[in-house]
Amino acid sequence: SALFLWSAFLWPTFPYFSYIMILNNNQLSDNVKNERFEDILIYFSKSLMGKENEEDILWDVAKNCISKLGFVDCVVYLVDHDENLLVQKAAYGPKSPKDRTLYNPVEITIGEGITGSVAKNRKPELILDTSKDSRYIVDDDNRLSEICVPIAYEDNLYGVIDCEHPEKGFFTQGHLRILSAIASICAIKIKNVRDNKRLVEKQENLLKIKGEMIELKLKALNSQLNPHFVFNSLNAVQYFITTQNTKSALDYFSTFSRLVRFYLNQLGKDTTSL
Repeated sequence: SALFLWSAFLWPTFPYFSYIMILNNNQLSDNVKNERFEDILIYFSKSLMGKENEEDILWDVAKNCISKLGFVDCVVYLVDHDENLLVQKAAYGPKSPKDRTLYNPVEITIGEGITGSVAKNRKPELILDTSKDSRYIVDDDNRLSEICVPIAYEDNLYGVIDCEHPEKGFFTQGHLRILSAIASICAIKIKNVRDNKRLVEKQENLLKIKGEMIELKLKALNSQLNPHFVFNSLNAVQYFITTQNTKSALDYFSTFSRLVRFYLNQLGKDTTSL
């Protein structure tokens, strides 16, 4: 009877306790997802940290999308703004099973297909069934799921990450969220690499210009004080000395010395008065 009374007391509250347990399980599941999301982003950030050129960045992203997200195919495109094209630059999966070799790389016009639409609109897309999407373009094989995100930072579009899977409905909103974050990290890294490259090129151009200016100054000095002119001048002075024409020797020597001093004073200047 005691057991019956205790059961009768608890029974009305059983649905409540069940609801609390479901909430705790869902909350735990969300926490696990968040931890996995953070771990993946940290991993990608560290992995890209040491990359100093775009090729290394793109191949690293493609490889890690396969290994860390469980995808079977990943292709990374870069934008060719001059030709208005997306050009395949890196891939992992059937498209590039080993090394850094792309098999039959394709080019997609911006606005064409799912990948081109994402590049044009700069909005990620999740396609659960590509057979029902007329924009789908078959590359190396026909796959039924596709997820595509733009690699963009601020107003600059750098490329697109495109992943496919043979199963319908394989990709989830969680995948879209993670891949979008990875694309943002990739875009910032590409921007930094390009900025550094432009800075180095600018510095190299400045050094080249300075070198050319020095060379031009030396050429100008050489044209003014070339060996033939100097030899003739000194030979003339020597002639007056040997003929004991002291006054003429001193006059020519004084004129020559003033001319040399004038030229030497102009070496540190970019312009001089006529």
